[in-house]
Amino acid sequence: MDNMGNKAFLNPFSINRAEHLGADLYRYFAGDNILGGLLSSKSLVLQGGRGSGKTMFFMYHAYESKKRQHMDSSTKGSRILEEEKILGIYFKAEPDLVTGFRKKGQEAEWWLDVFGHYFNVTICEAMCHIAADLKESKLTSFTDEAKICSSISRNFGFDGTGITTFKQFAENLEADEDEVLLYINNIDRQPKPFLSQPSRAMRRFATMLVNSIGIEGLVFHVFVDEFENLEFYQQQLINSLIKNPDRCIVFDVGVRKRGFKTYTTLAENEQISAWNDFRPFDLEEEISNGYSNFIQEICAKRLRTMPELSDYEEGDERLRIDSFLGSFDIKKEVDLIVSDRKTIPYIKELEMRLAKIIDPDERQRLYEAIAKNDDPLINRLTLVLLSQRKKADQILSELEKYQGGLDSKYKEWLHNYGLGVVFLLCRDYRQRKRYFGYDTFLQLSSGIPRYFIQLCFYAFEYASKDDNFAFGTDNKISIQVQDKAAYHLSVSKVDEIDTYPPVGHKLKRLVLILGRIFEQLHKRSSVSEPEINHFYIDFDAVSESAKEVLNSGLMWAVFQSRPLTKIKSKEQTRGLEYHLNHIYAPYFEISYRRKRRLDISIAEFNKLVDGNEADASAVAQKLGKVKLGGLMDLLQFEDMQAYQIDLWSSDESKQNL
Repeated sequence: MDNMGNKAFLNPFSINRAEHLGADLYRYFAGDNILGGLLSSKSLVLQGGRGSGKTMFFMYHAYESKKRQHMDSSTKGSRILEEEKILGIYFKAEPDLVTGFRKKGQEAEWWLDVFGHYFNVTICEAMCHIAADLKESKLTSFTDEAKICSSISRNFGFDGTGITTFKQFAENLEADEDEVLLYINNIDRQPKPFLSQPSRAMRRFATMLVNSIGIEGLVFHVFVDEFENLEFYQQQLINSLIKNPDRCIVFDVGVRKRGFKTYTTLAENEQISAWNDFRPFDLEEEISNGYSNFIQEICAKRLRTMPELSDYEEGDERLRIDSFLGSFDIKKEVDLIVSDRKTIPYIKELEMRLAKIIDPDERQRLYEAIAKNDDPLINRLTLVLLSQRKKADQILSELEKYQGGLDSKYKEWLHNYGLGVVFLLCRDYRQRKRYFGYDTFLQLSSGIPRYFIQLCFYAFEYASKDDNFAFGTDNKISIQVQDKAAYHLSVSKVDEIDTYPPVGHKLKRLVLILGRIFEQLHKRSSVSEPEINHFYIDFDAVSESAKEVLNSGLMWAVFQSRPLTKIKSKEQTRGLEYHLNHIYAPYFEISYRRKRRLDISIAEFNKLVDGNEADASAVAQKLGKVKLGGLMDLLQFEDMQAYQIDLWSSDESKQNL
């Protein structure tokens, strides 16, 4: 992230990736009440998009983190074996690493032996380091250390008599690891290394270590993160380890949605299934009910690292992120929209609608009721109701009740159409929609903690730069700064979509077109279907190319799927609603709430994904009255930056920050 603010300003949200939190990562872990108890004798499949917390969860439960968490200040030693029953090993399936085990003139079956050996080596090496550390820390004696090392080392072709300590064993395994990596990049010039059986050594090593430690229920957990990066056959290997559980070693997986290339194992006609072989846990869905509390806990732990806030007790209001951000206030936004204009831009449209009221008495009374009302939101809502062709006498009656403080349908109408009316006011007054407030940031983050942390980073950074914000003296972030932060992050997230493999350019094209359609639908005068920001499509029926784009969008959390909530026709017997990630809302100036959907036909969706300029433009025009300009540039998938501005060919200009 760029350094925008005062260099002296310490931003507690400057780090948003678990890998960068360092040795004290455990201090930042939150959600024990939600995530506690997930690790058991059954494998865990932890699912979620980027930034949802998979890596944080696994790294927190890894041995190194837990050892530091349970350090006893009085003895200067760790109480990990007294407090924990799990010894965690973190394995990250780095794309540049795991993809090295493929092709080069060899089939997958050949690579399986090589990768299986490599995985065996790395996990056993990690177990060596844990065992050596436990002994060096005097947490256990390992009186049979030499016997264990001698026995397991023979699985790797080592001379068992020469390896008597865990450190020696680890050094040999590290050399073996280097040999494998050198070999896979030079298979024509390097001799093939000795290959071990993929799982035997791991299982035997774990069993012998656990038995030697002698603690009932102690078990190793191997956390395979970024599972989606693994090759097909590599996933089969891990699936096989999950399918055949062991008392002393369990394999857990962190994966993005649609990240499983296969559920099959290495055995013929065998596959793993949820609950039978593993416990599935979708982070974005499972924490949704407690998401606000989860975010509050995450932020409080970060805020407390500030010297000015470090003395505050847990639960103190000054450690609550919502105290800094406040809540979204629709009246405040409306005031900001209309503050610079003395004339009402929609007055002619209002007069035209009033002129259509046949009864002159009703027309005059409604005119007077509007004239004496000084609330722009209510007046603009009244115009919306007239545009919806609601009866004038009903509007007048309910407006008079509302103005008199009585129960009125205006409360219901405000609930249903209020935010939709704000988008119309933005159109009328040529203002950009503002995004601010804790509740708004919460919904913009779409259930992904990293997005919320990034929003806070920019908010505090801009506050320091623009408003001279300082912890200890200031406790509020201005609306202008919050909006600026939301817009900044939204633009950057849209900008990076084309970098998402394997079909980033197609995915970005689809997002830009859909976003433009949703934006125009937010500006319809009648607001009959307010805040349309997601769509329905029958996944099974679209083209293979469209399926690939949808799957990629789900894996990268560009889209988030939900079961179909409302059946509108007999054809909609199954399928999902696809929500454009709400972090993109400020870019397109659309709603961040789950309100109304757009139904797109199979043929229309296929054209939006792969159609030529004329076809895609025709669909966009039909769905949202959108004229797409510069689309040929987009279809050629060359420079995404070059056409990004050309795509918006309407007369309406977007206001800069």
